[in-house]
Amino acid sequence: MRRILIALLALIALLLPLAAECEEGYEEHPMVSEGLKVYGRFYTPEGTEGPWPTVILSHGFGGTWEESKLYIPLFLERGVACYVFDFPGGAPKNQSEGSFLEMSVLTEKQHLLNIIDEVCAMPQVDKVMLLGFSQGGVVTGLAAVERAEQIVGEVLFYPALCISDDGHAAYGEKENIPDDPKAFWQTVGRVYFEDVWDLDLTGMVTAYDGPVLMFHGTNDPAVNHSYSVRAVELFHHGELVLLSRIGHGFAQQTVNRVFPEIVRFMDAVGLTGAEE
Repeated sequence: MRRILIALLALIALLLPLAAECEEGYEEHPMVSEGLKVYGRFYTPEGTEGPWPTVILSHGFGGTWEESKLYIPLFLERGVACYVFDFPGGAPKNQSEGSFLEMSVLTEKQHLLNIIDEVCAMPQVDKVMLLGFSQGGVVTGLAAVERAEQIVGEVLFYPALCISDDGHAAYGEKENIPDDPKAFWQTVGRVYFEDVWDLDLTGMVTAYDGPVLMFHGTNDPAVNHSYSVRAVELFHHGELVLLSRIGHGFAQQTVNRVFPEIVRFMDAVGLTGAEE
């Protein structure tokens, strides 16, 4: 079943409160992945007892866990716990170990696989859903294929399925990749493009057979929304919400517009907990 929606959700947004800053209600939960320290936080709903349905949120290129700040309170209000973290090497500077120059989609995928395994083993955790932003969306999609039995579904925000194509457009041949290529606005290591050079990221991500909900702005300057349009046609159980005139990364108003669709999706996959 596939569905593409042009999001006209302004009225629904009025039904949602503004997300509060998420500085309370969490405990630090570091992990070790591939020998590197991973900084993580586990947010739990107040007034309810675990185990909780849980969403693992993966930030995008050069980001940190704080990319999830606008979403965490909305999940907590619905009785859903959140695990957020910094990818090792996922930014020039964050709270995890690892070098940004040694990072690629595949190194992040392996870290996410390890994180999924550990979160799923936590006694406080019940069902698990994945959510990823941009590059974190591609990483989430790849990890979902390998951990399909451990998750109930995935939500992908403007997934950066363009990374292989970006490398091809910039350098032409694999041997032409320099030691210090540019990706988006940053200098990365050669491994960044080398690891995905021969990969069909869209084909790999859409091998996941479970339910998928995608969001993408039609004015996205970093990842053209055509990548998500193609992907949703290949997913077995995919939906795509296209947001007219919205760019890359969502502000508070847009988050409030799209979150009712996430709630509907969570209800469908059985992830919604008790509301406070």
